[in-house]
Amino acid sequence: GKKEPLQPGECLLAIRVMGREGRDRVAAAVKVRHAETGATLFEGKSKDERFDGNDHLTVELPAGKEYLVDVRFDDWILERKIELQESQPLHTLRLAEAERQPKS
Repeated sequence: GKKEPLQPGECLLAIRVMGREGRDRVAAAVKVRHAETGATLFEGKSKDERFDGNDHLTVELPAGKEYLVDVRFDDWILERKIELQESQPLHTLRLAEAERQPKS
């Protein structure tokens, strides 16, 4: 499908999630929230090693703002606050830094 042009002031946030071992990408549940309001802006799944190395989960968001990225993979949960800059769109989240939270 044809990619729609980005809106003025928006850029693509690209997310990749590295597994606990740190070598391979994993397909994890990713939620992007507004850092100030906590409102969920996007939910999706990261790409694992079946996808091209340059193929990341991408979200169109206003640049220069802060976002919370929540990652869940099995019992592992990781939350990171990021600032989205056009010059640095790719953010890597490492499950090695995640906390274990078994599903109730």
